[in-house]
Amino acid sequence: PWIRPPAEVYYQNNPLNTVNGLEFLIQLPAGPGTLSLQPYVGSNRDDIPNAGGAYFEAENIYGLDVKYAGRGYSAHASYFQCDVKTFGGFLIEQSAFGPLAVDLNGEGECEVSAVGFNLDMANVVVYAEWTDRTTTDELSRPFGDQTGWYTTLGYRFGRWLPHITYGMLDGEASTVSPGAVTVTGGPFDGATFNFPVAIQTSITAGLRYELNDSAALKVEYQLVSVEDDQQELADANQPGGVGGVPYVNYGLFNDDLVGFPGSLPTDDVGIFSVALDVIF
Repeated sequence: PWIRPPAEVYYQNNPLNTVNGLEFLIQLPAGPGTLSLQPYVGSNRDDIPNAGGAYFEAENIYGLDVKYAGRGYSAHASYFQCDVKTFGGFLIEQSAFGPLAVDLNGEGECEVSAVGFNLDMANVVVYAEWTDRTTTDELSRPFGDQTGWYTTLGYRFGRWLPHITYGMLDGEASTVSPGAVTVTGGPFDGATFNFPVAIQTSITAGLRYELNDSAALKVEYQLVSVEDDQQELADANQPGGVGGVPYVNYGLFNDDLVGFPGSLPTDDVGIFSVALDVIF
């Protein structure tokens, strides 16, 4: 029923969102439903978002998705792992700390696990998913561990479907030393640290109206709370701070891999959206 899927789960695993490779789909009848097994292997190469041309190569991707679906419900669990190498870097001439040199060269392993279920029965709609990403070695310098989940509840009244979603994203930054970011001047010259993780929660109230069999009007209002408690950020980002400079957290609003030159969200952020979905 959403306009956009919950970002706390569907955004956090970027930029690895496609696999070039081979997959198999095996479907077996099991009781009143169908059991699906979907193993896959492959690789991928793409740019690291907002990283001045730095890029990554994901190789030896091995994954498995298991799903059981019945009439009006389904549940799934998935897991994949891969070897990742990152290449490149960039400079930030102005920041809260001074000039920054960002070195993204490194390698390590990434693992992603997820579970979820859907229920659409007797006018009741329930969706829930949980996903966890962990990284190792120098790969975690730009990509810390992140865990996200959401739950959606809704009830259908004829053509109307009001629904509400709660989402949460948490994590721990890398503790690999030296960090990916080096301060090159000013009072913190020579200090290094790793990228902070995103921490936020959101509540989304929405309404879906079926105009006809091939079109739906959707309206949503989302309230996003970005964590700003310094103790919470210190626990998640150690040793991300430098010499008493406050920790920063943009949640998923960060439009820049480091982001320190920008201003932080200081209040809850409201997002109002209207969409018309058409199938033709």
